Amino acid sequence: SWIVILVKNLRNLARRLTNLPLFMTFVRDLKEPHPFKMMKPDAIFIPGYAPQGTLIVSQAKDLGIKNTIFFGADGLDDDLMVKNPDAEGLFVTTPFLPDKAGPRAAGFIKAYREKYGKDPNWFAANTYDALGMAVAAIEAVGQDRDKIRDYLASINSKEKAYKGVTGSTYFDENGDCLRDAFVKEIREGKWVSSEKQLQ
Repeated sequence: SWIVILVKNLRNLARRLTNLPLFMTFVRDLKEPHPFKMMKPDAIFIPGYAPQGTLIVSQAKDLGIKNTIFFGADGLDDDLMVKNPDAEGLFVTTPFLPDKAGPRAAGFIKAYREKYGKDPNWFAANTYDALGMAVAAIEAVGQDRDKIRDYLASINSKEKAYKGVTGSTYFDENGDCLRDAFVKEIREGKWVSSEKQLQ
């Protein structure tokens, strides 16, 4: 599917743009006693993408950091994290969880599972909805760029929201998308919905 190819390309671009050295300085020197280990952190937030996240959790284990909760945002929502046994117990926030999605998502999730043998992540779901919004705009106002922009800008409240597989999407005055966040974790080598959610 070209939608999934688009998602893959966007993820690859994001990885190239990420400032890898910034994250690698986290534990550049593994000599003992390492000051980060001596801090005995209760939790470590990873503000990046999976290539950095998997490096950080493994380096933390190499340092002997134990009983520490690792968590991050949707940039870590990637199979690369699941493949790393050091990431067991990692928590991430995400705008989409298949088992928390509404009835509109059922067909999308079923088709995705049948084609790819796994659940769609938020990259796939958001891309699907973004394309759906673009199609809705073109169907409503034609292919004029300014009219499409104005149409999308008019989706500015819950009442006018686009109803997609990720739920209701609308924009604030800055063009930012407002929506709920969910929590998932890696448990026994798989992404699962966390028992406690933010809602």
